[in-house]
Amino acid sequence: RLKPRMRVLCGRDGVACAAAAAQLGWDECETDWRAVIERPDIDIVDICTPGDSHAEIAQAAAAASPSRPQSTRIFGVMRGPMNGPTWR
Repeated sequence: RLKPRMRVLCGRDGVACAAAAAQLGWDECETDWRAVIERPDIDIVDICTPGDSHAEIAQAAAAASPSRPQSTRIFGVMRGPMNGPTWR
């Protein structure tokens, strides 16, 4: 049986991120998502951002660690009329 460990909460505001991490039981906080996806101790990346940043983060996370399982719930990403990702 797996018991996940919540290692790093990532957010734009360091003070708010640290407060949320402490309140919600995360081990630490980081403001640079790129630093988080490069860490070898991170096995799961849950992206909870506005839709226009999902594709960039997901693609970078997959490239940073090809051995991470990929979600089967996302059907695909295509470029939309404003060059931003849109879900299909």
